[in-house]
Amino acid sequence: VQERGGDLEKSIIGIAGELLAASIAGTPVVGCNLVFDLSIIDSCLKRLEGGEGLREMGWSGPVVDILVIDRDVDKYRKGSRNLKALCEHYKVQPDQLHDA
Repeated sequence: VQERGGDLEKSIIGIAGELLAASIAGTPVVGCNLVFDLSIIDSCLKRLEGGEGLREMGWSGPVVDILVIDRDVDKYRKGSRNLKALCEHYKVQPDQLHDA
């Protein structure tokens, strides 16, 4: 947000709005290590909205977290499980990994 000259507060509220709309529609949010991203959004929202986070606003998922799936499917594989490593392992072209 800062790099592109955006407003953090408006961005957080906009992202939360998209997450809420997806939840209401039953559309899964897909990502890697979503607990990290969602907790950041939730924490920022609570600061902006006087203690009200995603759940308090009505968000309930669903989510599809490729890290969780990978850990379940291939429990004993050694090495990194970050997004780049998962793309390499599953032969997915890692174009624009963080341009969500």
